[in-house]
Amino acid sequence: MSYIIPCLIGLFFVLCNKLSYKKSIIGIFISGIIARIIFLIKTTIYDYDFDLSTHLEYIKYIFDNNKIPTTKLIEQNYSFYHPPLFHIICAIWLKIRSLFTSNFNFESLTPLLLIINLITLFFIYKIIIELIPNNKWALFVVTFIPPSIFFSHIINNDILLFMFVFIAIYYFIKWQKNYDTKYIIITGICCSLAMMTKYSIIILVAAFGLVGMYLIYKNNSKKAILLFKQFCIFLVIFATGFW
Repeated sequence: MSYIIPCLIGLFFVLCNKLSYKKSIIGIFISGIIARIIFLIKTTIYDYDFDLSTHLEYIKYIFDNNKIPTTKLIEQNYSFYHPPLFHIICAIWLKIRSLFTSNFNFESLTPLLLIINLITLFFIYKIIIELIPNNKWALFVVTFIPPSIFFSHIINNDILLFMFVFIAIYYFIKWQKNYDTKYIIITGICCSLAMMTKYSIIILVAAFGLVGMYLIYKNNSKKAILLFKQFCIFLVIFATGFW
């Protein structure tokens, strides 16, 4: 029942035509934050076991040993096969917390999970605004659809992957509009970081590659050369993320 209240508040900002589009967006986003905070209060990280023990073991190893697992250890323990970026960030968060308290608790990762989720939501907003401007309903749906809220409180490298994916998509869209090199560099950095998080980012990079080849093919020779150089920069940056 408590989830309905922020949802209704968000619906108000969708239906209220007296408010500007910008104010409506802010209202929907704040309502989404409230819904997520309620979800965090009512649940624990142990309520949803999506390879939870695997990720907790990985984080604890880095926390205890101040290093990532060796190749030999990875071969011995399947739990450590993932690229380590998500687990490193979580371990660093716990290390910082340990400076203030000796009480070790994985639940203290909750603020970090919420921050990652909200950054992801923010860039989904920006993508929607780029592609379908003035569509408040789309913003409302992505804010309150259950998986969007659910991912604010699970310890899984997918949540960090999604954050990098949507940032990369946003800047790739921006790049296509004016072929500004800085946008393709940011896209490459995000894809590289995503590769350090989970290997499935390769699917998105392949899609970017197909779009890039199409743009190179359809443009005149001078612009095609520019796009080819930019895409080479993108691939070089992405390659730094291979683990």
